[in-house]
Amino acid sequence: MKENQSVPRQLPEKLAGAVSFFTGFTDTAVLVSVGQVAKGICFIYSAPGWHKGEQDIQMGRRKEFLAVLPEIKDSSQYAVLLTDKPDEALADYLSGAGINCPGLTLHQNWQDGDFAEGYCTAAAAYFSAVELRSRSMVIPCSLNLLGVSDGYYNGKNDVIELTRMLELAGYQVLACPGAGSTRQEVAAMTQAEMNLVVHPELGLALAKQLQTEYGIPYLSLPLLPYGVEGSLEWLSAIGQVMWMGERSHQAVREEANAVWRTMCQRVKRWEKNWGSLYFPNGLISAPGLVGGAVASALRTEWCTVGSLMVLQQTGRANVWKTAEEPSLAFSEAWLGGHLDRLENGLLLASGYEGALAQQRGVSPACCQTIARPVLEEEALRQPFMGLRGAAYWVKNLWQQYMDNCGGRSSTSKKKQYVM
Repeated sequence: MKENQSVPRQLPEKLAGAVSFFTGFTDTAVLVSVGQVAKGICFIYSAPGWHKGEQDIQMGRRKEFLAVLPEIKDSSQYAVLLTDKPDEALADYLSGAGINCPGLTLHQNWQDGDFAEGYCTAAAAYFSAVELRSRSMVIPCSLNLLGVSDGYYNGKNDVIELTRMLELAGYQVLACPGAGSTRQEVAAMTQAEMNLVVHPELGLALAKQLQTEYGIPYLSLPLLPYGVEGSLEWLSAIGQVMWMGERSHQAVREEANAVWRTMCQRVKRWEKNWGSLYFPNGLISAPGLVGGAVASALRTEWCTVGSLMVLQQTGRANVWKTAEEPSLAFSEAWLGGHLDRLENGLLLASGYEGALAQQRGVSPACCQTIARPVLEEEALRQPFMGLRGAAYWVKNLWQQYMDNCGGRSSTSKKKQYVM
């Protein structure tokens, strides 16, 4: 499986969200049996280490389906069947293959709904089906990260960076359900002092569920750690709730100062040859809080943008919202008019907006995928969030800007740099 490709692009968004949550466990198998998906083909995933996609198993061909199930026995401790057929059950398949493995069957209409809805549905079903350890002991300064997913673009690297920063600041991260934890780690997450919600659209409902059922308090912040200042502000807000003094964050502040100095030195050198990093127009399209957080870091740290529009993905095809008009939904035709203004501008969005700009003959000076859907995979090595993400963004934006100013053809395809 390609890095950062947790779910196939052809799945409906709601189904993709559910698959993303369950494949986020490192010891769980996920079977998908949904009509009208890739012409009725089943998908089967299992962790760790292997992925069987687009199996030539037609719906109802039980013999062929059972033939691949034994691979679950050696690789997984739990199994999930996502289906839209009310008479289909995981237990029937497992018993037919002679497999004694706990699991659950989740019946839904997977065709309608968005990624976040599917993720939340899967999370609610899982934590309703399994029993966590009793909250008899609480580990001081410990956290769980909720609302994180490899299904969000570059999400895996972001989770690694957030965990690294939190641990550097003196916290212990116990579990990240749906983003790299084992079932055993998740079972012990009740020992955390608090649940920290990263993306509210993915994790807030689960945080409320765990507070009700296990008494775990939660914190959901209206900001995300993009940029140096954004990362420090995020940690400071957590520290105020967790009673962590400024001294505990000293190591993070020292690293932040080092990152800032390096960024400034590089920018001064580049500005001598290329002038200021300026984009006359910009457009950001991303889910939840991502767009606003990226826009804030752009304006305060990374570059200068004349006119910047921030769109929030709604999860529905060809429908967007803006922060200024959250009650209104805008169409593809409306979006196209704004993309036309991005010649030599800045586009930070999904592969869909990038492809639409290309179809309209628009060549932004900088074009970076930051959200689903992803039309072309790239193996990113650095996060978007946190201190390391801030360093990546500055270098990436400048590299694309310098390549554009250096005479690259405006009609050529812009490269998304991996650094």
